[in-house]
Amino acid sequence: MPICPTCNTEIDPLTAACPRCTPPQAIPSPPPPMAYTTTAPVPTVNNDMATASLVLGILGFCTGGLGGLVGIILGLVALSQINASQGRMKGHGIAIGGIITSGIAIFVGFFLAVVMLIAVPHAAAKKKNDREKAMVDNLNNIRVALEQFDVVAGQYPQSLDDLIATTPPPYLKPGQYHGPYLKNRPMNPLVPQNLPIETHNRPSDPPVAHWSYEPTSGRVWPGNTGITTYDGRRYEDL
Repeated sequence: MPICPTCNTEIDPLTAACPRCTPPQAIPSPPPPMAYTTTAPVPTVNNDMATASLVLGILGFCTGGLGGLVGIILGLVALSQINASQGRMKGHGIAIGGIITSGIAIFVGFFLAVVMLIAVPHAAAKKKNDREKAMVDNLNNIRVALEQFDVVAGQYPQSLDDLIATTPPPYLKPGQYHGPYLKNRPMNPLVPQNLPIETHNRPSDPPVAHWSYEPTSGRVWPGNTGITTYDGRRYEDL
């Protein structure tokens, strides 16, 4: 029940006046209940550019970093849109992730490109150098075999294939052949492998055989022309 503020006497709520106080004092009515207002939440949406930035950053690892460049641009635009949306857009973390991933993809792509620019020419040059050395080794083996043939037969063979023959050539007399002088047919790795083993003409470009051979003098050269990479001599001067 209400209490009189003057004498602390209980007051009938119907009369709203204290019976002991003169004149009766009105008892203040309790304040009305506080009204509460609610606001509807602002709907938020994902920023599509942020998602695209992350996807392109990941794809940049498969495209040599090309996708990463576009990913960085989309990520920066997405951050600008999200910051200006006043909470209506989300995806800030995705946009940051897209920018970082795209940057790493660009760096990896650039690094691999530099490695390829250095490694590929070096590997090609090494392969050519190895083939030239194999050609020179085979050429030297042929020349040694020709000299051995000449010592026994008193003449050079009419064909380089006579160096690998297991029986004496028909133009030799008995006892003039102690071959074979080579185990296998010597090949020139710098010419097409389907070419004939020899020609009796000078080296040419394009080559017509693995080797150029003069039976009368016993001279032999590579069938192709060119300059070696390791000592600067032309093939026909070897």
